[in-house]
Amino acid sequence: MKRLTRYSLITITFCGVLQSCKVTRDYQRPELNLPAKFRDAPDNMKTSEIPAYRDFFKDRELLTLLDQVMAKNPDLLIASEEILASEAQLKSVKLNYLPDISLQVNTGLQRLSKNSMQASFGGGVTFQEYNFAPVVSWDVDFWGKLKKQREESLANYLSRAENRRALRVQLVAQTAQAYYNLLSLDQQLSITQQVEKICRKPLPYCKPNIR
Repeated sequence: MKRLTRYSLITITFCGVLQSCKVTRDYQRPELNLPAKFRDAPDNMKTSEIPAYRDFFKDRELLTLLDQVMAKNPDLLIASEEILASEAQLKSVKLNYLPDISLQVNTGLQRLSKNSMQASFGGGVTFQEYNFAPVVSWDVDFWGKLKKQREESLANYLSRAENRRALRVQLVAQTAQAYYNLLSLDQQLSITQQVEKICRKPLPYCKPNIR
């Protein structure tokens, strides 16, 4: 009976150790109440089919302005650098699956005093030492640590890529809206100036018809 109790305790302890070695729990995506499509979007329109701004706009001045915004906007530049950092991190995590091989090379020179005991027994005063030690290590992913790191790095990379894409769409929309608003204001100003010139002329129909 005591032996059976001892085996039971060992089994329970071993199962507890295995459970504690688990890195993280499996992620389960929560159910979100999201709209089925964007507002005012066509029924057959997909986000992957959104054309590039150079294929959508034809105004040369607007295209030049958009090119400058895409090349010099600080937020977009920061987002691009974050994507490069995430991509490098993802590649680094993928390399963890491979074995790590290195070579340690050591050399030493020891000079002993002529009056020392070692020099008298060795018959000399200088010793040279060379060591070559290959080191091989391989982190076997028993507990899913490397897998979770890869999933985290991949999710981080995809998230930053989508953030940059959303930022580009926002910048294009804001720039185009400001550009066309400016054109509209210029047109209104031109019409107002033309009306003012007409009203300043002493035309008969501009004077009241008094009998």
